[in-house]
Amino acid sequence: MTVTTKITMPVRSFRRIENPFEKDGKRMYLAVVKACDLASEFEEWREINPRDPKTTSGVAQKIASTLREDPESFFFKNRGITLLVKNATFDNESNGLAVELTDRSIHGLLDGGHTFAVIREAFDSLTEEEKAASIMNEAYVKLEILEGFPSRSEAVEIVGARNTSTQVKDQSLDNLLQRFDTIKQVLGNKPYADRIAYKEIEFNDEG
Repeated sequence: MTVTTKITMPVRSFRRIENPFEKDGKRMYLAVVKACDLASEFEEWREINPRDPKTTSGVAQKIASTLREDPESFFFKNRGITLLVKNATFDNESNGLAVELTDRSIHGLLDGGHTFAVIREAFDSLTEEEKAASIMNEAYVKLEILEGFPSRSEAVEIVGARNTSTQVKDQSLDNLLQRFDTIKQVLGNKPYADRIAYKEIEFNDEG
């Protein structure tokens, strides 16, 4: 089902990266955003990522440590976040970035799920006064935004290629391609249905 969502946030800088495939509608943008301004609405657009982020993992703990203890170096040490979107626009007057997402199976957080989860967890745990005084306000994060990839197969191929720090397992990519949907339908009413994982690090409603 198509659900159009427009997410906006202030950015420090925004650039379109010219590429040879723009005639096909494929565009790439780079943005620098203050970590505290990273839009929380992206939480609802993580389905494209084959793995749920685990903030207690070793990788996530290192990200959190840099964010909390050395925020000025966060921008350089972190790979950033990659988004697949329907389109992206930038307002020069307000320095505001707006991205439009319409299909959860091909749009959203392509890569950098752990970075997003760590940042949101860190800032969401603070009061407004604590946020204003926190040294984490010195942290910035890179956003790479890809536009013009309308098919699920293209999106999944990019997801598989980008998530190489820890190799994405085949079953996670198969799940993105909906190859387990028939099994999910058959077992959907079984008492053990919520105990079956179809991708890596998948959590049930109780976490």
